[in-house]
Formats: sequence, C-alpha cells, structure tokens
Amino acid sequence: MNRYFRISPVTRLSLGIICLIFALVLVFDSFFFLLPSRQAQQANARSFGSRVIGDQVGALLARGDRQALQDMVDRLTTGSSEIDSIGIRRVDSTLVAASRNHLSRWTSSQSETSSPTRVAVPLFADKARWGEVELVFADHSPRTIIDVLREPSMLFLLLLASLGFVLVYGYLRRALHYLDPSYSVPQRVRTAFDTLTEAVLILNAKGQIMLANAMFLELAGGRGEQLEGKTVAQLGWLTAGLNSDGSAEEYPWQHALRTNRTVQGRSLKVKLPDGRRHELIMNCSVINDGSGVARGCLVTLDDVTQLSEANTKLQNALHDLERSRDQIQQQNAELQKHAHHDHLTGCLNRRAFFAQAESVHQSSIEADGDLFCIMADIDHFKSFNDTHGHAVGDLVIQEVAAAVRRSLRSGDLFCRYGGEEFCILLSNTDESTGLEIAERIRTRIQEEAGPGVRSVSGLRITASLGIASLKRAGDYQSLPELIDQADRGLYVAKNAGRNRVAQDDGTIHFGDVAAATVAC
Repeated sequence: MNRYFRISPVTRLSLGIICLIFALVLVFDSFFFLLPSRQAQQANARSFGSRVIGDQVGALLARGDRQALQDMVDRLTTGSSEIDSIGIRRVDSTLVAASRNHLSRWTSSQSETSSPTRVAVPLFADKARWGEVELVFADHSPRTIIDVLREPSMLFLLLLASLGFVLVYGYLRRALHYLDPSYSVPQRVRTAFDTLTEAVLILNAKGQIMLANAMFLELAGGRGEQLEGKTVAQLGWLTAGLNSDGSAEEYPWQHALRTNRTVQGRSLKVKLPDGRRHELIMNCSVINDGSGVARGCLVTLDDVTQLSEANTKLQNALHDLERSRDQIQQQNAELQKHAHHDHLTGCLNRRAFFAQAESVHQSSIEADGDLFCIMADIDHFKSFNDTHGHAVGDLVIQEVAAAVRRSLRSGDLFCRYGGEEFCILLSNTDESTGLEIAERIRTRIQEEAGPGVRSVSGLRITASLGIASLKRAGDYQSLPELIDQADRGLYVAKNAGRNRVAQDDGTIHFGDVAAATVAC
C-alpha cells in the first residue's frame, strides 16, 4: 500500500512546517487572544444586552407599572431568538414578572452562577438590593464537527493552513531543486558513467550517494530516484552481504574515507531486491581535493557471478576427475593384487612368485649369500574333499596358508605352487635358521590349522615339508633346480610317513621319526 500512496519529501517537509506554524499560532492565541472567538463576542453582546434590560426593568419598577413590565418580558422572549426566558425576582425569591417557561429553564441550569447561557442582573432600590433580573439565553455552542469547522477561528486557521501549505510547498520545491545532489553532476558525466559495465557509486564525505550509474540502478531494482541523497548503509541488500560473517565494524567506503586509502578486492555475496543472488567484488577509491583532503569516494562493484559459477563448476569437475583417478588407482591395485595373488589364500601365485624369486635368487648369488627353499604339501588332502566336500577342502587350504604366513618373516616369499602345495623362499637365511622356520611351519599347521576349520570339529591337518639350501651342494644352483631339490625332499617326507621335514638325500630333520634316514 505504501508503494501506491507514497508521500514525496517536499510534501512531508511542507506539512511539517505548516503544523509547526499552526502550533505556534495556537500557543500565541492562548496568551494574547489573537484569533476571533464567537463565544467571546457572544458573551460581550449578552453582557451588554443584560445591562440594558436591567436598566429598563429598573425604570419600570420605579414607576410601579407591573403590566408594562410583563409586556416587555413577553415581547423580548417572543421577538428574540437569543433570549429563551426572562424572570424578575425579588430578594425574597418572589417572581414579579416572568416568561411562561422561565421556571423550568432557570431551574434546569447546571449551576446557580452566571454562565454564557444564564445571566443574573442585580436590581437596586434606594441603594439596597431589591432583587435581580434572570435571563436564560439560547445555547449556540458547537455540537458537531461541522459546527466546530464553522467557527470563525477554525475557518481562519484552515484558510491559513491551506494557503500556507501551497506557498511553502512551492518555495521548498523551488529551493530543493537547487539542493538536489543529482543536479550537481552534469548530464554528460552521468552519461559517461552509465556506459560503464561496472556498478558505480559516487559518495560525498558523509557517505551519501551523489551519483549511481545505470548498472548500479539495475542491481538495486531500477529505483534510482530513491538512491541519491541516501547513505550506502541504508541499502540493506548491500550491507547484508558485507555483514554476512558478522565481523564488519565499519564498511569499506567508511574505512577508505577515514584512512584516505584505497580499499580493493572486498568480496561479498548479496541477495538483490528482486531475489537474485550475486557475487560482487567491491573497490573503494578516495576522491581528494587539491590539498589531499578526502572529499568523497568512488565505489565500484564488479559482478563476478558467472565467473564464480564457472570456477565452481571447474573445481567440481577437477574433484570428480581426482575422485575418478583414485577409483581407477584403487581398481588397478585390486587388479594388480588379483593378477599376482591367489584368490583363495591371498599368497603369491606362481607367475608373480617366479618374477620376484628370480631377482632374490640373483641377488643372493651376487652377494655370496644363502637362499633357503621350502616345499610344503597338505597330507591326505583328497580325503578332506571326499569326506567333507570341496568347501571344507578350501577351508583347509586357507587355514594351512594362514598358519604358514604367521610363521614367516617380512620379506619372505610365499606362494601357492599347486592345488594343495606351497613354496616358500627365505632370502639371506642359512641352513640352521631355515630348518627352524620349516619346523615352526610344520608345528603350527599341526596345532592351528585343524581347530581353524570350525565347521568340522576334531579335524586333524598336517603337512609334509621338503627343504633345500642354495649353498648345500657347494655350487650355486639355478632357481628351478633349487625348487626341484626341495620338491624331492618333500617326497622323502611323505614316503617317511608324512608330517615331517626332510631333504632329498633322505635326512629327516623333524617329525615323528627324528633324525631318520630313508631312501629316496
């Protein structure tokens, strides 16, 4: 509703001045009675008429003509619209003459003293009070708003206010035309600023807007007539963006004017009056006079909304690309793991094992070190599949592999060589240490693998192990020869009764028959 019935500043100023003049007139009238008053005029006229009537009544009483006195009373009450009733009363309250309705009119008065409608004129005879003339006048006091407006004083004030408003409005409109900030900027300057693609404000030293170009008016919703003369702090949509973090104690243009230094690159996110959200960059440059004193400030606003949106999309794309790269790397790692490790036990497959073992074998030869090889095979594995099914057989393989892995050191190579056969390569390990590790593997398989298969209670799992040392023969062997020697030792262990550690020469190192020797 305010948008359709908005009062202009000139009209508000004019109304304020007229109200001030109106109040001053009323104040002066209360002391000096400057305004005409119908009640005062009426009271004076009635007072004078009452004295004249009292003199006439006194003269008739002196002659003793009672009939003439009654005739005068009747004539005055019937011939005048001002006098309602008249009564002539002695001191002893006896009515000598009265109009017909005098008793009811006089006794219905609110008080016994004189008032604008009730007047008592004293009568004297021989310097003594004889009585009084009682007059009741018509009540013409205003009863409605129309009656009040018809009062001479009110008519005078309304005429004064109307004529004064027209004169003051015309004068202020002419005077404010020269004081309007928009007229202090030449039109050619305004046109030049309107061609800029940045939103521009020119402020005076008090922070009031002297000029807003077309781009700023577009941001502000096109309400340019309400901007010039206001302070920038009154633009709520702009100050809300500056105070979004709650840390702004003074605005950038205020800081620039106070310090006489330029403020650049102030970023703010605003919600425009039309509801759109924009990201702006504010710069404030001080306008100095010839002596270097700050006289104003040039405020520019760069709309970087599209650039910010493009940067956000680019950052999101880079984030998605980085996430895709991480997923690809993770998938590659998983593929690498599947390509080099056995899917059932997690240990190396044969291809990956030989790729790494060749390097370890060559390094041992070059360093004149030893290399220890262990071949392990699960005893009676076929019986597990035949008796309990292939699912239990897979569990047996997994538990045996887990027991072997817990017995090895970091850096030892461990692979699933065949269905239930495993190969272990221990680098930089002499024969005594290798034998110790081999026995540890055999013992753990015997003690831990069976209880690990919880689906079958009381399951007993053992393994036979064959060993070979790179330096045992005196000459370095190739990697296949070393593995083959350990494999022959494995068959020696199986032929000797299984659950043993043996060499290809028939030596049984650990197991049920210690230090026994059997033929290959």
